[in-house]
Amino acid sequence: SIVLGTTPVRIVVPPLAPAYPASGAYWRDFDSTTRCTGTEVARWRALSWTATYPAGTSIMWTASSATTAAGLAAAPGVSFTSPATPSPQDVGDRLIAAGLPATLPFMRIRATLNASPDRSQAPVLSAFNLIFECVPGE
Repeated sequence: SIVLGTTPVRIVVPPLAPAYPASGAYWRDFDSTTRCTGTEVARWRALSWTATYPAGTSIMWTASSATTAAGLAAAPGVSFTSPATPSPQDVGDRLIAAGLPATLPFMRIRATLNASPDRSQAPVLSAFNLIFECVPGE
């Protein structure tokens, strides 16, 4: 066999695309009017959750309350991040500490799941639960 010539070739392999988006959110609205009757109001209490956190991942929790379900979208809220903050957390106490009422009838809990910086891992939120009690209104 005879080599007539050579040409240098460079093969460029693109990096793998990240497996996860940078973040994703899930929320659930709670309506205390289905349980609290008459002059009773809801007192929002413990938010608990079950999650796993691979290295570099987190979940940012936001709790917002409003007088109507429609008002939840624009309602101010309080936020904290897990795993730095352990489960459970009293969202009513957090609302009060922020100068917000803890007895409005509607509550939105939003979980924003944040992937690792290289987006190769993401937290897994298996479940969450919010407890409230009906207390006499003022």
